[in-house]
Parts: sequence; C-alpha cells; structure tokens
Amino acid sequence: MSTHSRRSLGRLVAVAALVVGATGAVAAPAVAGPAAPAPVAWGPCAYEDLVSLPANEVLRYSCARYPVPIDPARPQLGTVELALMRRAADNPDTRIGALFLNPGGPGGSGYALPKAMKSYLSPDVLSRFDLIGFDPRGVGRSSPVRCFTTQEDLDALNARISAIPLTEEQERSTNAAYGDYGRACAQLGGPLLNHMSTEHVARDLDLLRAGVGDA
Repeated sequence: MSTHSRRSLGRLVAVAALVVGATGAVAAPAVAGPAAPAPVAWGPCAYEDLVSLPANEVLRYSCARYPVPIDPARPQLGTVELALMRRAADNPDTRIGALFLNPGGPGGSGYALPKAMKSYLSPDVLSRFDLIGFDPRGVGRSSPVRCFTTQEDLDALNARISAIPLTEEQERSTNAAYGDYGRACAQLGGPLLNHMSTEHVARDLDLLRAGVGDA
C-alpha cells in the first residue's frame, strides 16, 4: 500500500471514530431530574380563623395544608404537613408573586400573620403580593412536636423555670427543668425532633415557593 493510501485510510478511520463518538453522545439517555413539587391546594379557612376580620376582607383569604418530607434524604421517615394562610393580592392583574411571613423564634407561629399585615405594609405591597403565613415544621398547626402527655405536666415543668434566674437556687431549678424538658422531648418527640433546624425550614420554604408557582 502506498504512503498516500495509508494516509487516506488513516483519515477515514479518524472520521469514523468521530462519527461513532458523536452518535453515542446523542443516543445517551437523559437523566431525569427530581419531580416538581405539587401545587398548593388552597381552600376555605376555618371560620374561627377569620371571624375577627371585616366581611370585605374575608374573601381574600384561603388556607391549605402542604406535605413536606421530614428528611429529603430518607423518604422512609414520611412527611409532615405545614399549615398555610394566604391573603390574596388586592389587585390580581398587577400581582408580582407571594411574600412568605415567618416570625422566627425559634418556635414562633406565623400562620395568622397575613391578618395583621395591613397595619405594617404599604398599599402598594398589599396590592401586588399575596401574603402567606405558615407555622414552621413542628410548631403550632404544622405537625407540632409534643413533649408532654398532659398540659398539667407541662405547667409543672414551666413552674420550675425562671425567665431570668437571680439566685443560685433559681439557676439550678431552671437548668434542671430544661434538662427534663429535653429528655421528655426525646422520649415523645418522634423522628421530627431531629429535623427542625433552620436548614430544614429553609428547604421547606423552597418547596412552598415552588408549590405556589414562584420558584
């Protein structure tokens, strides 16, 4: 075989390799991404939740319960439900999105915050944003963590706690009560107890944003 023929054959082999490689890349199956969160299913709020509002305001409100995983990495642990209350934007035609309201705490309930926002937010904000209050996981209406079987047990423990201990006895009593509180929660709190961090609440907020269409 001549030198020219060998060079031509080499070029054909190289081109064939490129074609095979390109074909393989195109034919590779796409990796499916995670499923999109389900939309929030809004419905009427309980009568007692809105009874204090003026009649012309009540129609702006809706409520929902939204499931989120206790631990996204361990789906076998199940889900908890977050309680939500929404005040719809005054002008739907100029609506921008939703504002989620969380009072912090830890342990604060934000479920009913939309009802108070007319005193704090400007008409422009109320006109263009839905306001959504929610109780973070383990708090209030959102699958609350329970550490005591009776209210009497909780009251008895709280009676041992000083908000600002001023004496050594108050300090000892308060520290001991907090220790008993932790042990009671560890006994009755269930799997959610170890999944109530700021990170978990932030992940829940991401799911909620997607659930209302603002992701």
